[in-house]
Amino acid sequence: MPYALLIGLLCSATSALAVDTLDVGQDGRLGRWDSIVEEAKFLGVARDSIWMWPAEAGENLSLRLAERGGMAAGLVTNLDGTLRVPLGTLLYDGDTSTAFDPDQFDAIDRSTPIEIDLGAVFRIDRVRLFPRLDRQNRRRFLQVFRLLTKAESQARYDPAFSFFASTPNVEPVVEKRIDSRDVRYVLIEPSTEREWELAEVEIYGAGDAPVGTYVSRPVRARYPNIVWGKVRYEGGSIENAPATVQTRTGSDRDPEHYFRLDPQAEDGLQRVSREDYQALPDEEKGPIKPNPLWSSWQTVSGGLMRSPGLRRFLQFRVRMASPGAVLRRLVFEFARPPVVSSLLAEISPGVVQPGVETRFTLSMEVRLRPDKGLDPRATGFRFLQVRTAAQITEIERILVDDEEISFSATYVPGEGFDINLWRHIEQTGTFVQIVFRGAVFRDYTRFEVRALDRRDADGQLEEAYQVADERDVDPSLKGTNLVVRFADGNVPLVAQLQGTRLFTPNGDEINDAFALSYALLKIVTEAAVTLEMYDLAGRRVRRAYEGMDGNGSYTLEWDGTDDRNLLVPPGLYLYELRVQADEDSERRWGSVGVAY
Repeated sequence: MPYALLIGLLCSATSALAVDTLDVGQDGRLGRWDSIVEEAKFLGVARDSIWMWPAEAGENLSLRLAERGGMAAGLVTNLDGTLRVPLGTLLYDGDTSTAFDPDQFDAIDRSTPIEIDLGAVFRIDRVRLFPRLDRQNRRRFLQVFRLLTKAESQARYDPAFSFFASTPNVEPVVEKRIDSRDVRYVLIEPSTEREWELAEVEIYGAGDAPVGTYVSRPVRARYPNIVWGKVRYEGGSIENAPATVQTRTGSDRDPEHYFRLDPQAEDGLQRVSREDYQALPDEEKGPIKPNPLWSSWQTVSGGLMRSPGLRRFLQFRVRMASPGAVLRRLVFEFARPPVVSSLLAEISPGVVQPGVETRFTLSMEVRLRPDKGLDPRATGFRFLQVRTAAQITEIERILVDDEEISFSATYVPGEGFDINLWRHIEQTGTFVQIVFRGAVFRDYTRFEVRALDRRDADGQLEEAYQVADERDVDPSLKGTNLVVRFADGNVPLVAQLQGTRLFTPNGDEINDAFALSYALLKIVTEAAVTLEMYDLAGRRVRRAYEGMDGNGSYTLEWDGTDDRNLLVPPGLYLYELRVQADEDSERRWGSVGVAY
C-alpha cells in the first residue's frame, strides 16, 4: 500500500510577518484526503494518500485484482434490473489447476455475461483466457463469446473482439492482442449452450496508464487577505514530486456557478448547488459558468503558486501520469500581511511580428490602501519579477509615476528577468512602467508579473509575493492583458533564415566559416534540428549540427571540412536545415560557395 500523504495545518506568527502552512490529511484541521475530495479519476484515494497503481508492461493485471478492490461477477438480469453475483477468485487466482464452471452456480447459466472489475483503470493491450489444460478438461474451453471493455467513466462497453471455434481441434488457449485502450471493466459474453470452464482470465497492461486526477474541494485559510506562496513536496522542492500541482484561488466557496434550466425564471436559468446540479436529470442541466471571483487554474512552477493572492479560498488539482507514483506530503504556504492590496498590469504592444526584436512597455498600477474589508497592513515591495518564454534583449528604462529611476536587472534566459527598484514602493496609486526590448517566438506568449517583498520574521528573512491581475492600466497604450500574439497566425517553424554566400576556410580568421542564422517559432517542446552539407552530386559531405532546440534565434557554423575533418575542394555546396517538432516538420535548402 502507498505511504501516507500528510497535509496538516501548522501556524507560526510574528508581529511583522505570519507564515502559515495549509495542510490537509488524516490529522489535518481541514480533513483527510478522502474527506475533501471533490473529484478523483484513475487514481487511488485513501485517508492519508493518493497514488497510481503500478503497472509494468506485460504485467498480468488480474493477479492483483483483489488487492485493488476488484472482483468478478455474473450479470443476472431480472425484473428488478441487473444483479451482480460474485464468482469468487477462481478466474484470477493464478492457479491453473482450479477453474470457474458456470454449471456449479445456481444463480447463473452458461450464457450469463461475466464482468471483471480490475479495481482501477489501466491501459491494456492483450487478453488471454483458457480452461484447465489437462487431458480431461482442455476441450471444455469457451468456444463462442464476445469480449468488451470500458473505462470508469464510460456508460457503455466497447467491443474488443469476438471468438468462434470453427473446428473441434482448435487450440484451447485464446490469446488476443487488442488496440491499446483505457480499461477498468472487462465483459465476457458467452454465446453457447455447450459446457465450458475458465481456469484463468489474464489481462495484460501496456505499461502506461491514463493521467490520474485529484481535485480537492475549496478549502479556506484561517485569515482573509493572505499572500499565497510556496508549495513544498515532503519538505523539499515541488519540482521533485511525481505529479503536477495546479491551484486556483477565490473569495467564496464556489469556483463555478451551476444552473438548472427553468422556463419560469427570468433568463430561463436557476442557480443551484453543485450537489443539486449533479442530481438533476440531463434534460434539466443548464450551463456551468466560471465564478468571476475565482482565478483560473495555474500550474505551480519554480516552487511557487501562480494564483492571485488576497483570496481566502484555495482549490488544488493534482495530475499523476506514472504508474506506481505516490504523493507523500504537500505543503501550501501563505503569509500575512499582503504585499499590496491590488497589482494590475498590461503589456503593449499585444500583437507583434514573430521572432522580430520589439520594444515593449509593461505598465503596472499599485494600490496599497485597501478597499472596504481588506487588510490595511500591506507592506509594499522593492522587487519585481517578470516570467516569460520571450527572448529578452535589454531593459531600457523604468519609470515610477512618469519619472525615470535607477535599477538593476538580472536576466534569466528562457524565463524572463528580475528587477531591483532600489526603492520601496509603498504609496497607493503608484504607476510603474518597464520599457524593454525582446523577441517573441511563440504565439500567445504570456508575461507573468509579480511583486516581491522580503520581510523580517523573528530575525529570519521571508519572501512574500503577489501575482498581478490583467487589466487595462494605461489608456494611451494598446493592450489590456499580459499575452502577446503574432500578427499572422500562419507562422512557419523556421523564419529569418540567412546564410553566408561565400567563405574562405584558409585559417586567416577572416570569413573562415559558413554561418547560418535563423529563428525557431511556435515550438511547444524542444525539436530535433539537423544541419547537413552536400556537394552538387547530392553526396553528404558533413553533418555540421545535430541537437534539440526550443524557440529562439540561432546561428550554426560549418568550417568547410568533411566527415574525415579534411577541407573540401573549392566549389558550390548545398545545405539542408531540418526541424522535426512534435506536430510539424520543415526543411530549408540553400547554397554556399567555398573558395581559397
